[in-house]
Amino acid sequence: MAPALATYTAVLVSDTAVPAWHDARRQLPWLFAGSATASGGAMGVVLSAALAPCGGGAFAAGPRRMAVAGALVEVGADEAMHRRLRSINTGDVAKPSVDSAYATGQPRRLARAARACTVGGGGGCGTRGAARPPPDPPDRRRRGAVGAVGRGPAALRHLPRRQGIGG
Repeated sequence: MAPALATYTAVLVSDTAVPAWHDARRQLPWLFAGSATASGGAMGVVLSAALAPCGGGAFAAGPRRMAVAGALVEVGADEAMHRRLRSINTGDVAKPSVDSAYATGQPRRLARAARACTVGGGGGCGTRGAARPPPDPPDRRRRGAVGAVGRGPAALRHLPRRQGIGG
């Protein structure tokens, strides 16, 4: 349900006069859905790890795949969005490109941190297959990967405020 709700939110956000959002209207629903899917998968991995003493660790394979798939969709949509925004010509030499709202200053640093967390977390979840049973104590690398998948979308949510656009 989260990806469906996230795509609706993306449609509402992109139906605005803010050029950085409106011009990315085709990619924002994919970006939001990938983000929600990755976060939901990460939460599923955390919950299945919490149930591991009760035999719930066997359920981590599905959420792990969900987190990896969501991270792939999110990163792909983000790249497609930036390519599209860079290709838009404003027609005015003095006016910066639409992509500059995401490609400079604090928004750029947050976007890079979000991508690093998403890629690192998705990769960490992807490399932890079900072929090997989990160790008895909680695995710190797995928790770090799951936390990173959840932090990527969280950093992206603060971009509009850092740009001075949102409230």
